[in-house]
Amino acid sequence: MERKLELDDRTSWGLEKLEMGDVVNTPDKRARWCPRILEEMSQVIAAGSR
Repeated sequence: MERKLELDDRTSWGLEKLEMGDVVNTPDKRARWCPRILEEMSQVIAAGSR
């Protein structure tokens, strides 16, 4: 399922500059960490609009 979120320019620019760190440097680590990190990011972004 794909969702779209409209962001202001500043937030969008900041997210574009994010990079994977050493903690997720293998496919196995990405598979475990990325869903969790993306969920946390979505909660932070959603809280900003409240």
